[in-house]
Amino acid sequence: MALMKAMQIHRYGTPDVFVLEEIERPVPGTNEVLVRVHAVGINPSGEVVEVGAGVTQFAPGDEVYGLNRFPQLGKAYTEYVTAPVTDIVQKPGNLSHIEAAALPLVGLTAWKALFEYAKLQATA
Repeated sequence: MALMKAMQIHRYGTPDVFVLEEIERPVPGTNEVLVRVHAVGINPSGEVVEVGAGVTQFAPGDEVYGLNRFPQLGKAYTEYVTAPVTDIVQKPGNLSHIEAAALPLVGLTAWKALFEYAKLQATA
């Protein structure tokens, strides 16, 4: 059993509810990858270190980012996190891991605001 460090939250509260713990490193399941986390905002950004059964679109060494298991808990404040392949994409080379970790949730929020609420449409 491999262990990893993780920032855990066991109750709601201020930032002091974060607790550094050692927990079991997850193993990727079918259609999941194991990502070594390089940076995290609300979203993880990192490098694929292992792929689960059925994964063909990612390989170890690929740099990825995404909105992991949204709207459920993504559990990304860790050294490693598993992610469904449908929740991640290749990280563009011109983005740092920190920039990529900041993008998914704010990007989704902006898209929803513009297209679902403001009803933005293309003009002819």
